[in-house]
Amino acid sequence: MSSSAALSMQELATKGWTLLAGSVSSRFGEYLASYANWPARQLKLTRQLFDGLPMRISQGVIGESIVSAFGSSVRGGWHRGRTDTLESGAPPSFLPGFDFFTSTAVEPVRVSVINGGGRLARHDAPPIAAGQTVELGRGDLLIADCRTPRCWSEPLPRSLFWFSTVRPWMTQEMDILSLVEHDTPPRALAFFGAAQRPPGDVLEWLTASHRKREAPA
Repeated sequence: MSSSAALSMQELATKGWTLLAGSVSSRFGEYLASYANWPARQLKLTRQLFDGLPMRISQGVIGESIVSAFGSSVRGGWHRGRTDTLESGAPPSFLPGFDFFTSTAVEPVRVSVINGGGRLARHDAPPIAAGQTVELGRGDLLIADCRTPRCWSEPLPRSLFWFSTVRPWMTQEMDILSLVEHDTPPRALAFFGAAQRPPGDVLEWLTASHRKREAPA
């Protein structure tokens, strides 16, 4: 494993986010920009982008994952991605998934993040004073623990390409399989959530498979 990949994995595990500078090729960026209306083909682009990550960094942290959601716009103010793990009793070390962001804009896009913010309880106010501003340039890729609070600069960027992945047994946020084309290869189908057992949730993980569950009587 390269030193840069090892550092990125360490940052994801400790800070809750990492920036992969220049990891998205200019040619791929042109493809992203040409699909601004988000037709179904965006799912193929999502898979291609994930496959192109150096050392598949996210897989090194959370193992196999599937697409949970995608979009081209972001919310304003301080917010998180997925929040259903925060009150489930899952330990802070449990990483439910990651959000991936890249921009097709010429000028850098700015976003503030809270280091270690994924360990905050759901209703804790983000310690804004501890926020760090990150510049997401064209060709850069930001990966964040989905629980990490983030705040995009105003006006909100309109040139983002983002998607989220979660563990294969977690509930998806949208019916992605309904958007997959009929000739999608089997390996890609697995990434989109096909051939998986019925979706579960964090409570199921805690009560059925986590080592801290109550022992049977």
